[in-house]
Amino acid sequence: MKYGHTITTNKSIIQAKKVLQDELVKEGLGQLFEIPFSKKLNEKLNLSLDEYHILGVCHPPSAYRALAIEKQIGLFLPCTIIVYSEFGTTHVATMLPSKVMNIIDNPELDVIAKDVELKLIRVINRLV
Repeated sequence: MKYGHTITTNKSIIQAKKVLQDELVKEGLGQLFEIPFSKKLNEKLNLSLDEYHILGVCHPPSAYRALAIEKQIGLFLPCTIIVYSEFGTTHVATMLPSKVMNIIDNPELDVIAKDVELKLIRVINRLV
């Protein structure tokens, strides 16, 4: 099952994260947090890993609508975008909320998820 949308870019990780922040705003999304995951693993395990960042993003109107339908939807929020380096290339990927909503099996949530998914894909694709 395909559960994410991934692109590669010639931008550095720093550049890609900056473009992401700008493009998220254009779609009405916001970045709630960033976890420098590789740094955390390096600290805990004393390993040297390529950069790997997890961004938590949200579309507040959609999150509000989803919570009104299903209180436990917060288990699947926020949406995630990852930015990482592999073999000198920057990769950016986003989850596909429509796949997560398949678990819940609620058509009302499917509509919200698809709308957010399209926004996330547009943001990611602008990095190419």
